[in-house]
Parts: sequence; C-alpha cells; structure tokens
Amino acid sequence: MPFVKKNDSRGSQSPTDARNLFIGRTGELLFFVQNILKPAEPTHNIISISGQGGVGKSTLLARFIDETHTAAFHDSCLAALVDERHATPINMMEHFTQQLQIMGTFVQALKRYKEAIRLLQAEQETMQDTMWRSAPDFAGAAVEGVPLAGPLLREGVKVTTRHLLDKYHTAQIRRGAGEDPVAELTRAFVAELNRYTETQVTLGTKQGKRQKRIILFFDTFEQLAEQMVPWLLDHFLEADVSGRVVLVVAGRDPLEHATPHTVKRWLPLYENNTIYSMSLGSFTEDETHAYLAERGVSDPERMRTIWQLSQGLPLYLGLLTANPLGKVDPMKDVVENFLRWIPEQEQVKRRLALDGALFSKPFNLDDIEAFPYVSEQDRPMLYRWLFEQPFVRSNTQDGRYVYHDLAKELFSRHLYHRSKKEYYTTRRALSEHYQRLLEEVHMAGGQGVDGTDERLDLTIAVAQQLFLLPDEVSHFKATILILKANDYLEDMEQTGEIIKFLHELSKEHSTNLAIPGARQIAKQLLQTLEKAVHVPSFPPELLASLYSFQGFVYGALKNQQQAIAVFERALQLDPRCAKAYKGRGWAYLSLTQYQQAKTDFDRALTLDPNEGAAYNGRGIIYRAFKEHHQAKADFDRLIKLHPKLAWGYVQHGRTCTDLKEYQEAIADFERALELDPYNTFAYRGLRQVYLEIKEHQQAASILDRLREINPESPKAYTERGWKYWDLEEYRQAIADFNHALELDPSRVLAYQGRGWAYWKLKEYQRAITDFYRILDLNPNYTSAYNFLGSIYREHKEYQRAIANFSRMIEIKPNFYGAYFQRGHTYLFLKNIRQAMLDFTRSWELNSTNLRGRWMTEWSGMCQERHDTIPPERLEAIAAIDPRHATAHVCQGVAWWLRGHLEEAMAELEQATLLDPNQWDPDPYFQQWDPYFWKGMICASLRRDEEAIAAIEKSLELGLPPVLLAPLRWLEPERPDFYEKFVIPLLARYEGV
Repeated sequence: MPFVKKNDSRGSQSPTDARNLFIGRTGELLFFVQNILKPAEPTHNIISISGQGGVGKSTLLARFIDETHTAAFHDSCLAALVDERHATPINMMEHFTQQLQIMGTFVQALKRYKEAIRLLQAEQETMQDTMWRSAPDFAGAAVEGVPLAGPLLREGVKVTTRHLLDKYHTAQIRRGAGEDPVAELTRAFVAELNRYTETQVTLGTKQGKRQKRIILFFDTFEQLAEQMVPWLLDHFLEADVSGRVVLVVAGRDPLEHATPHTVKRWLPLYENNTIYSMSLGSFTEDETHAYLAERGVSDPERMRTIWQLSQGLPLYLGLLTANPLGKVDPMKDVVENFLRWIPEQEQVKRRLALDGALFSKPFNLDDIEAFPYVSEQDRPMLYRWLFEQPFVRSNTQDGRYVYHDLAKELFSRHLYHRSKKEYYTTRRALSEHYQRLLEEVHMAGGQGVDGTDERLDLTIAVAQQLFLLPDEVSHFKATILILKANDYLEDMEQTGEIIKFLHELSKEHSTNLAIPGARQIAKQLLQTLEKAVHVPSFPPELLASLYSFQGFVYGALKNQQQAIAVFERALQLDPRCAKAYKGRGWAYLSLTQYQQAKTDFDRALTLDPNEGAAYNGRGIIYRAFKEHHQAKADFDRLIKLHPKLAWGYVQHGRTCTDLKEYQEAIADFERALELDPYNTFAYRGLRQVYLEIKEHQQAASILDRLREINPESPKAYTERGWKYWDLEEYRQAIADFNHALELDPSRVLAYQGRGWAYWKLKEYQRAITDFYRILDLNPNYTSAYNFLGSIYREHKEYQRAIANFSRMIEIKPNFYGAYFQRGHTYLFLKNIRQAMLDFTRSWELNSTNLRGRWMTEWSGMCQERHDTIPPERLEAIAAIDPRHATAHVCQGVAWWLRGHLEEAMAELEQATLLDPNQWDPDPYFQQWDPYFWKGMICASLRRDEEAIAAIEKSLELGLPPVLLAPLRWLEPERPDFYEKFVIPLLARYEGV
C-alpha cells in the first residue's frame, strides 16, 4: 500500500479558515509549512491544487519549492518538478532522479532498459537490410518536391516499416523478459525514494534528528493526466511508498477529475486523508485592492477599473499592473491594455510580445532569431525584456522560458483576430526556424537519449506550426513529418508523446486555432498510430493500413507517383487491402491513366463492395469512356451507400444529363442542393439542364436562388463568390469576394477568386494586384506564380513570366506543370533549346504527361527534316492514353508522316471536337495544335485556302510562331503553296 506511516503525527494545523485570507496565498503556504514540512511525518501525502488558468498554481508551486530551500528545511527536504515537457512515466521518473541526484537501482534499471533498446536496434539491422532491399525506393523526385526536412526526406519515406519493426522487436523483448518496463522501473524508482527517506539528518542542537523527505511536484497536470493518472493508480500507488514522500499535483481540475472514469479509484485516498485538496480561486475585491496597493496603485477609479477587467485573476492583475503608472482603458481587454503601455516607438516589443505566444516549445535567446524584425544586436536586450514580463515563467531545469498557458491563449488569439496575415506569417517563420534546428540536430547525429529527445521536441514543434497554418499542403507535410519521426523513436514512451500532441490538436475547443481540416488529419493520424502501438505483433494487414494512410497523404499532396509507390508496398504486404487498391486507383485517375485506375477500382470493389469512393472513381471513368449506363449504375450504388452525400447526387445528375434523362437529373441536383446549399457543381448542373431543354427562365432563376443565400462569414461569402464565378457572373462574384475580404483581409481564396474574375473581365492590372496580395500573405503560394506567369506571357512580358515560373520551380522543383509552363514561354522567345529542356523535364517528372512529351517532339521537329522523324515515337505517345486530345494529334501527325493523309485528317478533326478541358491544366492554353497540323495536311491534299485558314486559326489561338518551322517541309513538295502562303507568313515572324 502507498505511503506507509511509521508514527502517528500530531499537531497538524488545518488551513480551512485561513485559506484565501492573505494576499499571495499565505494560507496555502502556511498549510504546506505546518502540515508537510514541519511534522516528523507529513499529515497528507498528496496535495491536489486546482483552479482555472491564470489563478496562480505555478506561482504557488514555485513558492512551495522556495520554502523547501530555506535554512530550516533544505537539509531535510529534497524537491523536484516536472511539467508538460515530461509527458510519459519513464521520462518523468528519469527527470525526477536527475534533479534529486539519486543514484542506484533505478539508474541501473534505466540503463539496462536503454541498453536493451540499443541491442534491439543492432539486432534489427539484418532484418531491416533485407526489408529495405525488397521495398521500393521512396526517395527521389516526388519526395524532393516536399521541401520539408531536407536530408531527412532524401533518405526516403521508409518510416512506417521501420517504426513497426522497432515496436515489434520491443514487444518481443518485453514478452521474453516477462516484464513491463514501466512496472519494473517504477519499483526501482520507489525503492530509491524509500532508501533516501530512511536517511537521518541533524536539524539543530535543540531539534535533534529527523528522517529526510522527498516532495515531487507535478505542474500543468491537465496536460500530463492522460499518461500520469494510469501510472499513479496502477503502478506508483500500488507500491509500498514511504510516508515521507509527498506528491504535489497542480492542474485545472482536482486530481480525481483529471481523467474521466477514475473518480472512484481516488475516493479511498480522500477518505483516509492521503489526499488534501486546495482549490484556488481569484482574489476577492478587497484582496485585489490589497494586491494593487502593494503594486503602488492607489487611485480608486483605477483600482475599480482593474478589478472590473481582471475579476481578481492574478495573471490578469499582473498584466494590468505591468506599468503601475499606465492608464487602464475599461473599453479594452487585458492584452490591449498591456500593449498600450509599450511606447508607440517600440513597436518591436509589441510585436515580440504577441509573436512569442506562438512558440511551440520553451524558448531561449537563440529562438528570438526566428523573428527577422529583431536585429542581432537587439536580441539580448529584447530577450531579457520578454522573459521579465509577468506572463512569462522560467524553468530552472533548462534555463528556458515559456508563456503562462492562459497568456499564451490570450496573446495568440489577440494576434489571430487582429491580423491573420501577421499570425500566419509568424507561424511560417517559426516552422522554418524549428525545421532548421531539426536539420542541425539530424546532421549532428542526434544519437543518445538527449539527441532523440531533442529531435522529438523539434519534430513536434515543427508539426504544430504546420498544422496551425491554413493550407492543406502544410497539414500533409506535418503528417509526413510525424510518420517520419518514428524512424528514430526508441520506445513506446516517445511515441506516446506524439500521441499526446495529436490528442490536443484534434480536440475541438475555443482555444484551438487549428482549422477543421487539420484537426481531422490529426484525428486520422492519431487513430493510426494508437492502433499501431497497441498491437503487439504488427501483422501485415496493419502494415498495409499504415502504408495506405501514407499513400493517401501523398495523393493529397498531388504527389501521385509517390502515392502509387506507397500503395504498391501496401499491396505487397496485403494483396487483399481494398483501401490500397482504392487509393492507387485514385492516383491513377489523377494521372488520367483510366484503364489502370478502373482495374484497381474493380479489384477494390471485389474485395469490399461497400467502398463508395471506388464506385465514385469508376463512375467517373465510365463517363469519360461515354459508357453512361454503367456510370449511372455506379453512382446509384454510391448513393445507396451514402444517401446524404451531395456529391453522389451531383455525379448521378451529370450522368442523367448525358443520357438526356433531364427530369431525373433535375431531381438529383435539387437533392444535392438540399444536402449542400452551396454546392457549385449542383447549381452548374441544374443550369445546364435547363439550358439544354430550352427553359431559359428557369436557368436564369439559378442566380436568384444563389442571391437568396445570405452569407454571414467570410468563408460563406467566398464560397458564394466562387459559385457566381462558375456561373460566369463575374461582377456578382467580385461583390461577394469584396465582402469576404472586408471581414477577413487575409483570405487567400477570396483574393484568388477576385483575381480570376478580374482576369475574365479583362481588368488585368486589378487581377495582377490581387495575386501579388496573395504572395504578401503566403510567399510560397505557387498558384499565384502560375497565374502571374501566364498573364505576363499573355501580355508578351516573357521575361517576367519566366521569372514567375522559375520561382514556382524553386518552391516545387518536382512539379512537372511548372517546367511545362516555362518551356511554353521560352517558345515565344524563340529559345527552342531551353524549351525542349523544360518540356523534357516535365514529362520525366510525370511519364503520363502527354503534353510535355508531344511538345518535346514538336520542338525537335522545328530543327529536323520530316523524313528523319520516326512516326513510331509519336505513336508511342498516343498509346499512353488514346482518348486524350493530344493522343489524337500525335496519331494524326504520325499518319501524315507515313503518308496516310485521310487517316491523319480524321484524327485531327477528332482532336478539335474534344472538350478543351482535356487539353492541359493551363487555362490559357488553347487548341492550336490540331489546327496547325490540319493546315499541314490540307496543304499536302492541295486544299490551299483551307490550309492557310487553319494555320492562321492556330496563330489566333496562341501558337508560338517559332513552332511554324515545320512549314518549311512543304517547300520541296508544294513550292507554289510555299511561295504564295508560307514565305509571306514567315516574313511576319522574322527569325522563325
């Protein structure tokens, strides 16, 4: 049983009547001295201190610890403190013993445990080498496109397998030893504590001797509870702990309510007086006035205002009296009043006070470097100013500083609402700062306990900053980083720290500024990791599930080749993993590899007929193949599986429109709008149906329905703005985007939508201005560079266009589209060689990129004779995806090179009839290919007027004049045509 008493102590003094009667928690301090420090045996062995954030719990612990260091007690009492940074039992016990400077059985047991881990790692080498040789190499181009951890990622994403191997072998060692390491280490830890308390010390000539006592302090227990409560109840309190060991636990809730479902287990400890509760409240008005008098505030009006704003909360009082002479504005909140007292000319201090609240971990002088507005010369002075503020507390263990939890919430929320742009800019700066530190630790080796702990701390710090950014790419980078972390974690304890971080991130509460998408990712990742660490033998099915999760992350990052590689690894482990087939199918679908995608969706549905996403994907493919009845059947199944999914009805309605089943289509789109009143695709589909059946008044009424939706938030205005944009109502769209930006000036999607609308209205300078505003908010927003590059190209500012596309490549060096765009621009500068290099790189990065391969060939044709060009190369491109418009062009040119003119003409005619959206993701790219080559074929067929009209059409649609060079092939075959039409045409474009 815990806390074995050797004698019945008398003379305890209950503080019931005295508590909260003295400023500075004198009553609580009196209880601690009289009942814990002075008696030969403490009257209680657990003190539970509870109270809201900012009430002074950490300050009270610090005063308790100071009291143990006074002359009266320092020889007989030893104190140690842990907080939220020591989140697991083993980590916590290790830090306690380090502070207590206890050597002996625990240290030896901990050493054996760590040695077992090291032996485990060495033992794994052979197995891992075999595994790695059989695993696909996940490093390479796709990974390089995620500029996340530099060298870490270049090693490849083999995280999950190694993590699972580690955990599998750790479990084997534990089973073989027949021991739970936490239980074994706890027994050794308690034995050391008991041994120390047996030591006697002389207190003085009159006081005689007494045995030593140990006081263990737990701060911010609300963040430790999930790990610590089970450890206390199942291990520590089950041991024979000396009665001279005292635990002091401080958290927002009383100890018995720290975790759900454990209240009854604490009750016996209350009944036998083991636990004593201290519930800290705010100061009363009289106590507040006494506090203010001590702070030099005596003006009655000012005292009344401070009381109204603070309601006696000590942290608020500290903030409101940071400048005892400063005037308090009753109309402003606590943070605004604090900031007002910083002189106007010291804006750097104001900004630092706010930005410092966004640190992910305790900070020191080096961390101030994260803020570029703080000069190197001013850093020491500003660092000292910051840690002297009343809302910053120090950690004597490592010399770092941290904001009080409540202050952190107040300051970060104030910054978020004052300027989201500044808030997210600081988050990005901190993510980059922690990333640099993480890379430095990695490059230094990061070996041993300290190295691993530091890497883990920095990994969580980077991930937190990334998850709190608004864009999905940052969230997915954080996910990969978390998965990657398991590559170097040594045991379940450290994995537990990641799980604790994800638990906090996934919660929905007012202080969590993560957007819903980030919280959802955290929940999914949490479920995956929790599942992993609780399965002792890690069967292949679980490994496959983890790989599938990773594959979906890469897919969301638009890293489809990497996603396919990961899904293939999952299928090697578990050939019956429907989730992996579904994921790989969507990756193939994104690459327009329809047949491979359909094969995977078929397999997924064979294994699991309830995979709705597979029906959705296969239905899309059937529509692309114009097999509309089969598509409709798949969307029927999707709706049966997910009757409240608006997207299912949209897909079904589109297919009914294809089949001219208009009334059914209308019903589908209306049902989609019942489920999702903002669904763009449903409005667009409904409008299209009414236009096809010539009900123009009904089609026009769609706009009226949109106007009836009354947005109340910047997000809603932005969404409705995009609806108007889709319906080509650009002025209406701009009005909504304007409203969104009035409410939230940092809303990137509103600037983007308004910029596109201005472009459609040919108000180009306004469009450019909006996209530059996006880059002010997020300098790495590649879509903005893509737009600016394209619009500059459209306006013949080719060097500026190239600069923007080059910046895209710097940010995403493995994005094939950026190379294609830049190559396209080089054509207008008649730089065929550089264009070919970019087109070649484009299709090297994406082997399904028909446009890149075709433009490489066409650029080469401009420098060759037609009789030297093997048509087989063009036929090979067409074979990649015969349904693609570019495939028809390639096949048509191949037929022409072979002399089959009618077949060539048929292919090119087919290309001109296809949906322009199948051509290229670049919205400025037009269908000039088939018209130019149609002109070449018409010239061979002696249809001269038709030939030159088609060629002129290609130029009108945007053909770079340098690509006219193949017209020279006509000179020997058609000299009359060449002289009459080609020479004058080429003369217009000198240098072709």
